[in-house]
Amino acid sequence: MKKKVSLNIAVAMLVLITLSVMALAVDKSDTVSGGSLTEGVTGRITSTAAGSHGAQAGNVTELNVTTARSTAKWAGFFGALSASLRLGIGSDVLYDFGSVVSSQIKTVFAAPDSAFDFSNLLNASPADVDSAWGFPTAHADSATNTFTVSGQTVAQVSNVKAVGLNAFAPTGVGPSSNATLSTQVYNSSLFADTATPTQEFDFAFGVKVVTDQRDFRNQTDVDYELVVPVNTSGLGGTQTYFFFLDVE
Repeated sequence: MKKKVSLNIAVAMLVLITLSVMALAVDKSDTVSGGSLTEGVTGRITSTAAGSHGAQAGNVTELNVTTARSTAKWAGFFGALSASLRLGIGSDVLYDFGSVVSSQIKTVFAAPDSAFDFSNLLNASPADVDSAWGFPTAHADSATNTFTVSGQTVAQVSNVKAVGLNAFAPTGVGPSSNATLSTQVYNSSLFADTATPTQEFDFAFGVKVVTDQRDFRNQTDVDYELVVPVNTSGLGGTQTYFFFLDVE
């Protein structure tokens, strides 16, 4: 009898542990809506200038060569956010509640699919992103080697993989140019709308909103920073992303 009771307890504990690590879908369809965009500054890393060295006939020279260049696999976005709440039908407004307080804007999402299913929001694995975009997993800038922050809970989804982005957390009260560099002010995260994502349209990328921070350049006040993968057509390749805000 004792063995049976012990076995039942062990089974129950195993079920609880399994449930705690499973990716449970979260329905965000009621709070997530499309966002209009206003473009600001854009650019990329400045590549290393080519160095020169004289070559003399008959000589053999040890010459170590280094470079820094822009990744061709990822693109980044950052900026400020705003939202308003209205009651009505279509474009006809019965009542305008005005701008929401900043704490009501929870998450920014970007997805290649304008019809991404936010009613079935799940965490996604970096390996699945590498497979969908054709990134070699061994590369330093693969999703596998980039999204290494574990245990995140974003948009009520647990166990989300993320990458901690550089930003400046203001010191004291309110935004300030006197700021401290941090690598995890914004944890840019991976999502899917199916348990077995295989195509680019199966994924979305999101980040928790942290208002009034300094961007990675320490120049402007921002509410989010986010990175997304880009197709493999090389530096300058383009891919369309649709943006959404999670507003309570």
